[in-house]
Amino acid sequence: MKRFAHIPWIELHAVDHCNNVCRDCNQRSPHSARRDYAPGDYLPWLKRLDAGGVGFDQINITGGEPFLHPDLAGFAAAFRGGFPDKNLVVISNGFWLSDESFAAHEKLFGAINALVFSIYPNIAHAHGGRAAMLAKLGRLKERHPGLEIITVGRAEFYPIRFDASVTPPAEPCRWADCTGLLPDGRLTRCTVAANAHVGQDCLPEPLASRDLYFDLRGDLGEIAAWRTKWPLDVCSRCTAKTAAPLPWKAGAATRRLDYETEYFDRLKAR
Repeated sequence: MKRFAHIPWIELHAVDHCNNVCRDCNQRSPHSARRDYAPGDYLPWLKRLDAGGVGFDQINITGGEPFLHPDLAGFAAAFRGGFPDKNLVVISNGFWLSDESFAAHEKLFGAINALVFSIYPNIAHAHGGRAAMLAKLGRLKERHPGLEIITVGRAEFYPIRFDASVTPPAEPCRWADCTGLLPDGRLTRCTVAANAHVGQDCLPEPLASRDLYFDLRGDLGEIAAWRTKWPLDVCSRCTAKTAAPLPWKAGAATRRLDYETEYFDRLKAR
C-alpha cells in the first residue's frame, strides 16, 4: 500500500473538562463545558487513516482530565482492540492517585502502554508534596512493572495568544509537531490553536486559518503536504514565537472539587 504520510502520535480527548483550573491552559479546559466522548467518536477516523495509507505510531488519550471519564478503562480498551500494534498513552494530572484507585483501574493499566503525569503545584500539594506524589507513583509502578510512567513538571506555563499582528516565526515552536483528532473527523496541526476559540474570552483568529485543519472526509493524498507545511498561516498570529515561561498559576478557583468528588464517589460505588 502506498503510504501518504506518517504521524508519530495523534492526540484525542476522552473529556473536555478538567478538575484543575490552570490559568493560560493550552487546552482551554477551564472554559470548556462538561463533555465525555465515546470511542466511536474517533475510531472511524483512525481506521480511515490506517486503511488509507496514513501511518501513526501512538494514540495519546488526554483532555481535560481523562480520569473524569465515567468509563476510561472501556474507552482505552476500544482503542487497544482496534489498534493492538499502536502505543497507547493516557495523560493525567494525577489527582486520583491512591491505592484504592490503583485497584479500581487494573483493567485500564492492562490496556495501555504508558501513563504521563503532568505534575502541577496545587495537585502535588494536595498529595502532601511532590515527594509524596512521586512515592504514590512508585507504588503504582510496583503493581505494574510493565507500565511506563513518565512525569513532566508543570511549574511553568507559556501564555499563548493569537492577535491581529502578522509576524512570521523564525523557527518551529514547541507545539509544531502536534497532531490532534477532533470528533468531527478533522485533524489539527496545533491543539493550542484548535482550542483557542473555547470560552468567553475566545480568540477568534485561528478559526480563519486555512492550514490548521485537515478534513478526513476528503482526499488523503493531500495529507503529506498538509502535515509537513510550516509555518502555518496561524503561526504568524501566534505569540508562541516570543512567549517566555511564567510561573504556573491557578484561575479564580484552584480546582473543581465537584468533579473530583464525583470521581471518588464513583470509585466507592464500584
